[in-house]
Amino acid sequence: MLPSVVKGARIWAFDYNSNYSHDAQTVKIDGLAVALLNCMKDRCGDFESRKIIFIGSCFGGVVVAEALLTAFRDAERKKALFDQTAGVIFLGSPLRGTKAATFAGWKNLVFGILGPDQESSDTLLDDLKENSSRLENLVAEFGKLTVRSRTQAGIEVRCFYETRKTQMSNAISRNLPVKEMLLVDKVSACLDCHEHIPLDVRHAMMNKYRGPEDPNFKLVSGRIKDIMDKIRADRSLTGDEKKCMQALSFPYQDQKDVNPERVEGTCEWFLQHEKFLAWCQDTTKNLLWVTAGPGCGKSVLSKALVDEGLLHAGNPDTKTASICYFFFKDDAERGSGINALRSILHQLFKQKPWLIKEHAIPDYEIHGPKFPFSTLWNILIKAASDAKAGPIICLFDALDECELSNRNSLINYISSFHRDSKTSTSKLKFIVTSRPYNELSIEFKVDDLPSIRLDGNELLENISREIDLVIASEITRICSGRSPPLDDGTQTSLIQHLKTYNNRTYLWVYLMLQEISRSLESTERRLTRLIETIPHSVNEAYGNILKRATKPDQAQRVLRLILAAERPLTLTEMNIALEILDMEENGEHPKSDRKLELDRTEAEFQRKIEDFCGLFVSIVDQKIYLIHQTAKEFLTSNNGILNSWSPSCWKNTFAHEASHLEALKACMWYLQLEFRISRSFLSYASINWTFHYQQAGKDADNELGKDALQLCDTTSQRFSLWFQELSLERWGLPPVNSNDLIIACTFGLTTAVKLLVEGKSNVNVDCKGAMYDRTPLSWAARNGHEAVAKLLLEQGAEVDARDADDRTPLSHAAESGAAA
Repeated sequence: MLPSVVKGARIWAFDYNSNYSHDAQTVKIDGLAVALLNCMKDRCGDFESRKIIFIGSCFGGVVVAEALLTAFRDAERKKALFDQTAGVIFLGSPLRGTKAATFAGWKNLVFGILGPDQESSDTLLDDLKENSSRLENLVAEFGKLTVRSRTQAGIEVRCFYETRKTQMSNAISRNLPVKEMLLVDKVSACLDCHEHIPLDVRHAMMNKYRGPEDPNFKLVSGRIKDIMDKIRADRSLTGDEKKCMQALSFPYQDQKDVNPERVEGTCEWFLQHEKFLAWCQDTTKNLLWVTAGPGCGKSVLSKALVDEGLLHAGNPDTKTASICYFFFKDDAERGSGINALRSILHQLFKQKPWLIKEHAIPDYEIHGPKFPFSTLWNILIKAASDAKAGPIICLFDALDECELSNRNSLINYISSFHRDSKTSTSKLKFIVTSRPYNELSIEFKVDDLPSIRLDGNELLENISREIDLVIASEITRICSGRSPPLDDGTQTSLIQHLKTYNNRTYLWVYLMLQEISRSLESTERRLTRLIETIPHSVNEAYGNILKRATKPDQAQRVLRLILAAERPLTLTEMNIALEILDMEENGEHPKSDRKLELDRTEAEFQRKIEDFCGLFVSIVDQKIYLIHQTAKEFLTSNNGILNSWSPSCWKNTFAHEASHLEALKACMWYLQLEFRISRSFLSYASINWTFHYQQAGKDADNELGKDALQLCDTTSQRFSLWFQELSLERWGLPPVNSNDLIIACTFGLTTAVKLLVEGKSNVNVDCKGAMYDRTPLSWAARNGHEAVAKLLLEQGAEVDARDADDRTPLSHAAESGAAA
């Protein structure tokens, strides 16, 4: 049946002995993976110019994942096989093991049927046991390789899971008592960062269909065809279209996947809400605003809506919709409205590549890779109005964490679109989540704004019931994972104790469950005593976590760097930053990166960070995050009033300027090194040191002004190094052959400018740089650096000097919003 759906494709089958009893083989997963790779190597000429889609049913999916991971580690196989792989379809694959593989559940029954003289092999079953460390490592490593980023193409993955239980006893002997179970449940069958699709079948029927009209066959073959269409569309993109896609790329998937998956049965308060169902089913309803307080699970809900296909809600018109999303976070990169629209368009054109030529390329030819905010929005509206676009659903999560000016612009654009929708043919719809801030409601400027707000007794009761489900599910998981597992009575007692607390939120429950999970206690009495000491609020929990920091000074430094970082730092970047700061603090002043004594592996350093900060940070895909937005609010102060820090007092003790000063020191001191081994921190330090300088305020000028002057020495190799990195990221910079004064004025380095104009008699404050013919005053005014502009004017800088565009410093100042 498949050839009729994916025409022109070559279809191969790889079979193997997967028996667990009679005639069972003793080979393990890696052995079968190598056998698959060898089979493909013998026929590699057949697909040298073709892309590969693997379909792995049951254990075959595990073999496929292992084979691709093995191929990735070998240069020859990577080029021949891994790089040619475009997609993987998993059909009920036990990626995280299955309860059916336990010794007691299967092998004992097999022995009972075959008799004691029959020999079976549990080699395969050992690897398939639930919570197998072997599979956990496989899933973690394979999952990273499938994600698209700037450095890797990624792999399209679709995970299908069964929804009907199998009668276990009938599968082995009809004379045994009936026991029903999902052989491979959803958690095991699905990868976190890819689409999850349910099939209404038991496990044995995941790859068996009645005919081409079988709904399950249509569902599976449709996903295969989708991947095929994307392969063909990607091949058809021109050079400029590929460059445009690169300009729109952003790690949006990482931001979504930081959030945990919902527990089955939760989020029903929203999924069954009449306004959500109306929004899904009525094509004229194109906006829905969902609000709830902190820690109520908004981002978990948003992730489920995207990953589980819940935005369709039974409407056949939207099942072919392009789902595009962005999860805002409160930092410069992840809080950018420009990055949000870039991400939305990248996802749209990835799903509907034929739209890019007509609707994005004309603007790309004008602006290059740096699209203005308004242009990105206009591209979205034009593309959505195309008759070939089909339905488009855009989800913006945590809009309140978007940078203020971008946020207001985005709200105004969405509001205008909503008001004008009666005269539009577009099938574009928006769903937005945020905290219930009144200023957002005012900004929307929409009469009868369609919204769902999590308040009122009925909704709060629903949330409370769902939190009970999370408690029961997670306590069962934690207790079952202990060695030996905790008994049912202890589990029940823990669940009941946690349910007695009032005013619970998802965040509070998560923190409490982590406390229990990390506890070494194993008796009911001691665990109950632990629960009785649990804090009653999230802030109290945060304080307790940080009070237990083994090295409070180091924890404080790590948290400052996280708070100041323009984007989440990787483990390697944090490792380098901490080492430089520690060495400088101890008076060691390294001259070369060879002098940095870094932890040998990322795993070692990760354990160190977790030891410093405990549950206060989370590490996902080697990037370091605060556990939640409320953690940032706990550390900082909105009203400017700070408490004095001590190892026992953390709340409202982190000053904005002090955090940025710490990050600035790490960046500047790193850029002054001679690079002999690695440049792992070079990109971040080069792109962001001047930003941290501005945010650190007067302390930056007082403490690091002379260091800044050294980095502005345009004759030095270190200047060429960092300025080249920055030029790849930012437009509108002076030419690389500019003089020291123009560079210092461009970035608002007041002390460096002062040292140049007051300390050197031959410095011309009205010198003009190449290309733009701009004076230092024009560069300072253009970038809004008032203190530098004032300093230049005091030195007699010409206020009416005109550049190549016939513009003066005053016109540049007016455009930047600086005082003239």
